[in-house]
Amino acid sequence: MLKLIRRYFAYNKENHYAPLQTSKFVIGLFLLILIFNFGLETINCYLMKQNSLTASLNTINIITEINKIRVANGLAPLVENPKLNIAALLKAQDMIANDYFNHYSPTGKTPWDWFSIAQYNYKYAGENLALNFWNDQETVQAWLDSPTHKENILNPNYKETGLAILSGTTSTTKENRTVVVQMFGSEKIANVVKTKSTAIATTTKKVKATINTTTSTTTTTEPIEIASIKTVNSTISNAPITQKENEKTLLKNISSTIYTQSENKNKTLALGVNMLKNNAINKSGKVINNSFGLGLLFLGIFGIININSQNTIANTLKRKLILKNALVLFIGLSFLLNNFSVLITKIKVPTL
Repeated sequence: MLKLIRRYFAYNKENHYAPLQTSKFVIGLFLLILIFNFGLETINCYLMKQNSLTASLNTINIITEINKIRVANGLAPLVENPKLNIAALLKAQDMIANDYFNHYSPTGKTPWDWFSIAQYNYKYAGENLALNFWNDQETVQAWLDSPTHKENILNPNYKETGLAILSGTTSTTKENRTVVVQMFGSEKIANVVKTKSTAIATTTKKVKATINTTTSTTTTTEPIEIASIKTVNSTISNAPITQKENEKTLLKNISSTIYTQSENKNKTLALGVNMLKNNAINKSGKVINNSFGLGLLFLGIFGIININSQNTIANTLKRKLILKNALVLFIGLSFLLNNFSVLITKIKVPTL
């Protein structure tokens, strides 16, 4: 093994001071691999930006994970409420349309406004937000790592939840974003107002009447019993007006929004396979980058040390060989820096 290393990678007379790593063919091959791999990384990052990292996010999975955490902490699981789903979806839409990521919108809307728009009459209410996360587990874990978000998840006052995941392009910066909005709440119990009733009592009265009958001989008085008609109690009450019509109107008005979210979920399933392929390419690319990068760095450093230890090499040749090893070092560093193409292409990092 040592003889092979000395013959092909060390600088000596046997290989005419021209080891493999400094040959024109090998350096050219490494440069081609570097350019090709950099191209794959760039395409992969671009696709990740276009897909907005939505392929593995799912509302049901997030709610399930959060309920597991609540049960583990002795709390009742949250029940999904359609009104809260609507509130979360409207908030997500507003954040993308108005290009912000905050609990309060630039137009002055508060989190509680979305509850009111969705006609959720809350007693307790809360909101968690997330931006550009890779998957459900990372989203939930990030919330748990944040004290304020964790407080919402483990708040015993919350009984219901609603969640929306929405992707879109912002209006001003033209960035692809994926926002996750989770609403928490407990609805007020409607007070039953007792109304006064007007009642007519049921009565039965016997009335004695006299009918005078006259004959030619005698006059008699005959008692006749007349039963009055029974009157059933009647109650006049003001029945409470339900909110069903208002809810139907609200659902009708945002039907297009709900349809858009369902379409996004369908696209998410289709993008899942592509994202898995992209992740596989990304992982294989990192393996190539690390392998070639570390290997070439070692050979470059080893070559420079080996050249400087040679006293029989002329200074002009020594400088030439050092330059070649410097090129090998540069290619090795380029392979390692290729792993940071995510930063070069400015993929948005997850945010709470």
